[in-house]
Amino acid sequence: MKNICSIILLVLVFVSGQCQSGFSGIKDSLTSPVLFQGVLDKQSQGGKYSENGWSATKNGDYLLLEIVPDYGFEGFLEVDINQINWKKSNTASGKEKIHFISMFSNPVADHHAEQGGSERDALWSIRGGMTETGEPRYGNNFKFLWAAHGAKRTNNSNYTEKIVKMPSGWSWDHLVNTFRISWSAQNQVVSIKVNGILVFSGFWEGQLEPLKYIYLAKSPDFHSFIGPNFKNLKLGPYEP
Repeated sequence: MKNICSIILLVLVFVSGQCQSGFSGIKDSLTSPVLFQGVLDKQSQGGKYSENGWSATKNGDYLLLEIVPDYGFEGFLEVDINQINWKKSNTASGKEKIHFISMFSNPVADHHAEQGGSERDALWSIRGGMTETGEPRYGNNFKFLWAAHGAKRTNNSNYTEKIVKMPSGWSWDHLVNTFRISWSAQNQVVSIKVNGILVFSGFWEGQLEPLKYIYLAKSPDFHSFIGPNFKNLKLGPYEP
């Protein structure tokens, strides 16, 4: 009887903790290589961990996480990025295009048919970068690239690219900027919020494969977003 009571107490404590936290999805502080529940693999190609999160230190650095497919069709990804300075961060690599938050269904993780993307791929990326004169590629904005099915230049792909314009007077001079990307195969929508403000909503139709592979600071192609720290990664069920 005493053992049964102890088990019941432990269950109640666990449930209470879940309710108090208010979040039961995947959480990773990105402060160490430790694998948290729901994260199947984590690979740091260069870069460094610290109490402030993970950051790229040179061109070619990226952080890759493979997650369980629980939220692959209906979910959101949220991550904090601190110390964003578009010009400084983008020009630090000395290159022109940077995919600093990306997610793929295909482990090949490429946007293009020529590099191994397939007709079944689901993918999205947020892109920054610089111009030939060294200015931020999209000014105060960024570009979003996405496809619910089909890498770029595959048959019947719905791959799309669009510059996301931030609200008038927007400033990135926050200590932390929180990006939240949501997708729903059922509702056929993909959206982006920055610091809680909806800045983009688009169609997400015909998804065939679950999103599973997350790249931070760089996707396999192009260059690294050097300097800013990525921290407090979350994945959970889709919320409008």
